[in-house]
Amino acid sequence: MDLRSWGCAVGLAAVCAAASAVAAKPEPPKPAPAKSAAAAYAPQTDCEPARKLPAEVDDATRRIVCEIPAQYREEVSLAEVFGELLRRHDLAAWLTSDALAEAGAMRDLPGEPSGWLTRETGGRIEVRYFVRGKDGARAFASAALPLRAPLKAVDARRLDPPQPADERERRLLAAIKLARAQKMTYCAKAAPNTVAIEYAENDEPAQILVFLMSPWSDESAPLGGHARFRLSHEGDRVLERYEQTNACVTMPAKQLPQVAALTVTHLTSATPTYFHAFMSLQYRKPVFVYTTRNRMLWKVEDGRIRVLPADSAEAEPLRDWVRDASAHDAPAPPQDARRG
Repeated sequence: MDLRSWGCAVGLAAVCAAASAVAAKPEPPKPAPAKSAAAAYAPQTDCEPARKLPAEVDDATRRIVCEIPAQYREEVSLAEVFGELLRRHDLAAWLTSDALAEAGAMRDLPGEPSGWLTRETGGRIEVRYFVRGKDGARAFASAALPLRAPLKAVDARRLDPPQPADERERRLLAAIKLARAQKMTYCAKAAPNTVAIEYAENDEPAQILVFLMSPWSDESAPLGGHARFRLSHEGDRVLERYEQTNACVTMPAKQLPQVAALTVTHLTSATPTYFHAFMSLQYRKPVFVYTTRNRMLWKVEDGRIRVLPADSAEAEPLRDWVRDASAHDAPAPPQDARRG
């Protein structure tokens, strides 16, 4: 089972609706009229394919159907869904670890650190932190991040005594350990940021997705060095893997506040991925992506993905870069504020 079939199986409306639109109308929608350089982007939600969707389908899905060529809608839908998921879970780990450190719950650990696990439930993300000992993994601290503004960790506490990992946690921890043992392009000195989730289709056993991401540090802002692994239900076999880049793509972190947008040449898929969507949310910058497989230019902003026509006003400052984009995975010079 691939990610697209899973997206429909678990009821991701954007994925299923986009897939239905692909089947109903295989040709890409007509492009919107060209906008002037001064005109701001406005999402397109009213087009012939969108009018064929059920009335309850939301504007986010209609935007994808109207703006994204038919053959790429499912991939873009999944990229947006998973990009937001990665950002939520990564942010939960960050804010809960800070809250636990402030509460003194991270001192004098009762074993070797063994990472954390997140679980989204009831409008919040619960995070448990583990150590490894002779008797297996145990949770020694926990906290939660309610998914409402203002974002603030709650219920930060030390678990005394530590609690043995339950069956689900043992499988996910095993999957993360196995994924981290695989050779991959990794672009940081620190341990990767991890997100592990499980999914199931019909009555089949659940499988596990593990996302490993090179972390943002005071020295470096990675634009690559991220990977996704699909593992068996028990977390003991790698079934499939995807790496975002073939080499490290980074920029000095001190340059990040000075640029209006990030640009990167992308070799490993025909569309921007969930990692691009995640980076646009993490860095709070638009990410312009040139996909070499189809020679298309995309803009990823606030986790949303759209195509930039070559003659559009937004694409004009990038025209020389797009023309000269080579066959290797490397970022273009960052856009400065004057060109952003």
